[in-house]
Amino acid sequence: MMNIENIKSGSEIKDKILFTSIELFRTMGIKSVSTDMIASECGISKKTLYEVFKSKEELIEAIILWSLNQMDYFWQTVIDRIENDETADFTEVFHQLMQKVNILITIITKPFLVDLKRFYPSLWSNIREFRRNKMAQYFGRLFEFGQQSGYVRKDIDAKLAYYIHVYVLDNILTPEVISELSMNTNEILDNIFKILFTGLLTEKGIENSKLCHKLNPNEEKNVK
Repeated sequence: MMNIENIKSGSEIKDKILFTSIELFRTMGIKSVSTDMIASECGISKKTLYEVFKSKEELIEAIILWSLNQMDYFWQTVIDRIENDETADFTEVFHQLMQKVNILITIITKPFLVDLKRFYPSLWSNIREFRRNKMAQYFGRLFEFGQQSGYVRKDIDAKLAYYIHVYVLDNILTPEVISELSMNTNEILDNIFKILFTGLLTEKGIENSKLCHKLNPNEEKNVK
């Protein structure tokens, strides 16, 4: 099981159904998992399952809502620390956030995403909308904190950086693109942030003025 069981969502039986369903959905996809299978894995009757969740769709919706609420909580915790803790360090705060994000992103596997988008498009849309809204809400403050701390360049526009991040995530963390990559969602997310935050070039590449000029032929004109 994933390391998410310490994050409780409600009653004991509800948590058991949620976390068991998450494990089944992430490994087998949504379509292949029946409510009979979920009930059996939980050690409960199908009747008991339907007393907690009226349908499979309601269960899936609860999983999505739980995941998004946890993500929102993690983000808010980070922002609260930035706002109220004078000793907060950008690298530590960002690392803490990424650890939490990686825990939740393990839910969004290829089989889960493919079935979610195909059979529950409205729930897929909810995830995309949440991603856009919350990044707009929290990203700017985190970016500003990084600039104030000296970890993020001050010559980069925060709004542009936000749009780059949100469009990259929105268009790469999709079933179509993930299916083309030989990585799981954690590895994809890790590589995205490596590229966005540290770039593609090594120190040797950055120091090579000829390469830099080739990449930005207008730079020399701007200097003059």
